[in-house]
Amino acid sequence: MGDRQMFNVITGRAQAAGSHIIACGLVRVLAALSVAGCVGVIMLWQSGETHAAGASHVPTLHATRVTPAATAAQGKIAFSRSNNRFGSSDIYVMKPDDSIATRLTADAAENEEPAWSPDGKQIAFTSTRDGNYEVYVMNADGSGQTNLTRSAAVETSPAWSPDGTRIAFVAFVETRGYQIHVMNADGSGRRSLSGERGGEREPSWSPDGTRIAFSRGSFIHVMNADGGGVRQLTQGTAPAWSPDGARIAFVSQGWPSSGGQTIRVINAEGTGERVVAVPPNPTTGPSWSPDGTEVVYDAYGYAIFRIEVDGCRALAQLRNTFRRDRQPAWQSPATLPVPAPAATPCPS
Repeated sequence: MGDRQMFNVITGRAQAAGSHIIACGLVRVLAALSVAGCVGVIMLWQSGETHAAGASHVPTLHATRVTPAATAAQGKIAFSRSNNRFGSSDIYVMKPDDSIATRLTADAAENEEPAWSPDGKQIAFTSTRDGNYEVYVMNADGSGQTNLTRSAAVETSPAWSPDGTRIAFVAFVETRGYQIHVMNADGSGRRSLSGERGGEREPSWSPDGTRIAFSRGSFIHVMNADGGGVRQLTQGTAPAWSPDGARIAFVSQGWPSSGGQTIRVINAEGTGERVVAVPPNPTTGPSWSPDGTEVVYDAYGYAIFRIEVDGCRALAQLRNTFRRDRQPAWQSPATLPVPAPAATPCPS
């Protein structure tokens, strides 16, 4: 039997009413799942068998029921798709309801790490089209692609401030390594937030604009928006602040017994850490839905997936994403205000 592939984890009471499994290369993925009650752990093997894992293998999550209307597809998801030729990838967008993906960039470079502006009118991204990784911006339809950083350094991981006036990003500084910098949305006014610190990556602004979460080594930290007040939050990488600012989703290396990565959430003050999903392959990190009820993440080599953070339903692979798709970014909640759903306990 091949290596075990695990994904779509919400623990609790497993009462799957029905499921439809489709082939995706040699490994099968969950294409649709209707659930009565709360979903347990679903594990798929290369043989195609499905297995419900015991609660002893993963931390127990206290799930709540969320109505289908509350998790209706919202906005668009931008992502990077690797092309067949080495060293080439492009930015695409699609709706979460599995509409056809639209290609926004088209060149022989690596175009990666899309990030929506708060008003949904622009996408920042990284590209190697000028010879090294730099931060670019384009309109949401792919027009007006502009290099913002224009330097010989490596610059990646753009993240918009909530008011849309600034972009945080990662820059490699020869004497310090990777640092978090910030610039105005037009590329002017660049400055370092890391100061004398190094090894800082993956910035994510809090919705109120006062703090930035980031990773340093294998730990997540939070700092004030001016670079001060740094504190360690938990072990993990790729932090993503929830739309209401109450929680941070991130990637953890998972349980020692499995050695696999997990998608987790933790309260912004550092309490209540728990597992949300177990990708079948390494992931570049989660992105929240505008209403904060779901996260989208990639299992690189398998596709992009959706899952409820607190609900009872496991949301499956986006059907029009493939083995080469990664780095999903959900459109900004500021563009698509959706009231948070009222949750009720799952039936016992």
